[in-house]
Amino acid sequence: MEYTIDKKTYKLHYSLKRLEVLEGVTGVSPLSIVAGINEQKFPLISVMKNYFAYALMDEGGVYAPTKKAIAFAEEYIVQEGFMAVMTAAVEQLMEDCPFLFQGGSSNSNT
Repeated sequence: MEYTIDKKTYKLHYSLKRLEVLEGVTGVSPLSIVAGINEQKFPLISVMKNYFAYALMDEGGVYAPTKKAIAFAEEYIVQEGFMAVMTAAVEQLMEDCPFLFQGGSSNSNT
């Protein structure tokens, strides 16, 4: 899905580095968000607002200015609903970061 801020188009995009930033900003890991949702324990609005806002990236690979992105996310939550923001963020997380959801294997080379 595309979002427009100041006549510029953005899409949600997550990377390992961006997730590290989000963990620092929110204090919440993406895995705890997904695990909580699976258990019907929904994340805080402030957490999802930041996970949405900080992931808005333009086609040139530049993230939206933080203050404008947060204001946009707040407006989007009010207009479209919290569930729309949460669903968009989680679906994009799963698409962009499959490494978060892969099972571990113990492969030792000894």
